[in-house]
Amino acid sequence: MFLASALAERPAAPSGTSSGVRERRLFLVMLLATLIACTTETDSGNGGLAMTATATLSPLIPTVAVVEFDGPADATSVRVEWGRSTAYGHVTEIGVSGTGSGAVVGLHPGTEYHWRAVAVTEAGDVVGPDQTITTGSLPVGVGDLTVEIPGEPSFGYVVTTTLGMSANAVIYDEEGVAVWFIIADGGSVFSAVRVKRDGTGVLLQVMDGYRKSDIGATRDYAWDGTLVSHTRTPAAHHDFVETEAGHYGYCSIDVRETEVDGMATSVVGEAIREIPPGGSEADITTVWTSWDTLPVRVDATTDGGFYPQGLDWIHCNGLAYQAERQAYTLSAYSLGSIIEIDRTTGENNWVFSGADNEFEIEGGRPFRDAHSPEPTTDGFRLFINRTEAELYSRVARYVLDVDAMTARESESIELDRAYYSYILGDSNALPNEGLLVTWGSAGVITELDADGSPAWIGSANIGTIIGFGEPVLTPGGPLP
Repeated sequence: MFLASALAERPAAPSGTSSGVRERRLFLVMLLATLIACTTETDSGNGGLAMTATATLSPLIPTVAVVEFDGPADATSVRVEWGRSTAYGHVTEIGVSGTGSGAVVGLHPGTEYHWRAVAVTEAGDVVGPDQTITTGSLPVGVGDLTVEIPGEPSFGYVVTTTLGMSANAVIYDEEGVAVWFIIADGGSVFSAVRVKRDGTGVLLQVMDGYRKSDIGATRDYAWDGTLVSHTRTPAAHHDFVETEAGHYGYCSIDVRETEVDGMATSVVGEAIREIPPGGSEADITTVWTSWDTLPVRVDATTDGGFYPQGLDWIHCNGLAYQAERQAYTLSAYSLGSIIEIDRTTGENNWVFSGADNEFEIEGGRPFRDAHSPEPTTDGFRLFINRTEAELYSRVARYVLDVDAMTARESESIELDRAYYSYILGDSNALPNEGLLVTWGSAGVITELDADGSPAWIGSANIGTIIGFGEPVLTPGGPLP
């Protein structure tokens, strides 16, 4: 546009005159200046295009900045560069077009941040002005972690559930600071948390902490803390997954009356059920039930009374899903077993350990209580709360040969037997071949190197329980 204007205003002077030469030189200087101006504006993010943006704190999470932006119509993405100075240092992708809104997650409470919005176009980056925003404070009950860094951590952030002064879902950064949170309603707890497959927010499973009322649900929260959807999942508890279709697969108690020691008795079995987001009970499908696939094994004299609905037979306390194999892996606390289930047929592929064990297990130590199986390429990894009478927790890896039906323990990470968790516990593989481990009632999160040594240790306040968790590389992003 500038070039066309300059050409249109080109002076007409007689050829061969000194006046004409001077005017042509002047024109060339003006044209060169115009070209330089065009290049400079494109490189600096202008070029006649505007990038405007405003940031406000989320009214639900005062450490989250909600950025509304209006930039070039041909923008292919928009990011926010942010930090404690104009050097920025952090980037959050918040849009895939020139206009919209997004959430910046990772800010510390009570801190001033510099930020700017940048739109990406074919002509180059269009950069908005530097601006500042100051975050609010954390509510009582959402605390930070005390951090030790003996190695080189790599996970970025971790999302987990906590139970202390309140029941929360929290994202911690590598400094142990709580940068994102949701507080559960009174009487309820978040039994599990997962980042959505599409990265647009967080999924939380809700249950009654006392197991008396059926309030089971999966909630979809946007990065600014807005509740996107509340999907009722009857009798849901402990754990859930999101399938490749975006449906929720979850553990659900299945209470039936059966004969125990010659008496009709209510027994709490298990089912795996699935429901689409926002679905009704009519949309629920049952993938598997313990009643159809396992012999009933209960003992009224040893029942711990966990469920007021009846004797605890299975007690699903961990659920994993492999889309490529269309298989669920379930940990059965009361049986001391790990079960792989064919999602298509609803049949057991195999049962590992416990009274229904189908493998010849070579070496290793039998476990009594365990949580959170994580499938691997050759078997699974497991958080073991205790081994027989030994009161320490560990992470073990098992290699399975399903053709020969043999299994062996190939690895045990015990960290000098420093932690004992009587409830919960989880482990997740990291891209660097390390592990992110939450140590349940011990109130500790660790990142372990590939050799099993601690690279990062985060400890919660005394009495705080850390639930299931998973790594989050880049929290925040576009808002619905």
